[in-house]
Amino acid sequence: MKRGLLHHLRGATRQIGITPKAGDPSKADCGLLVISPQVRASAEGDGLALLAIDSGLLFTCNRTGSQVWRGLEARRTPAAIAAEISRELGLPEDRAGACVAGFVGELRRLGLLLPAERS
Repeated sequence: MKRGLLHHLRGATRQIGITPKAGDPSKADCGLLVISPQVRASAEGDGLALLAIDSGLLFTCNRTGSQVWRGLEARRTPAAIAAEISRELGLPEDRAGACVAGFVGELRRLGLLLPAERS
């Protein structure tokens, strides 16, 4: 998970950072989130390509980023996704939680995840 989970492709490829930060990773996950209707996902080898239709930007996720995205599609919580990644990769759960929270935060910042409307 040292390589970024998400890459932005437009001209030159650049990595979008998701370095874990100190503090409570659950704070980045506050509120219910939904995948933007303007995003299309396509499996790409072990990873995933995400197309933001409204902006025309294409992002690629590595295997772990793809696992997080699939968990979000299944409406699993970031904490549950982090616990699974922790078990699979043998990472401390707080480290996996911080990485997932950072990735979810980056998806929100990019508009790929949106706050769910509450009724």
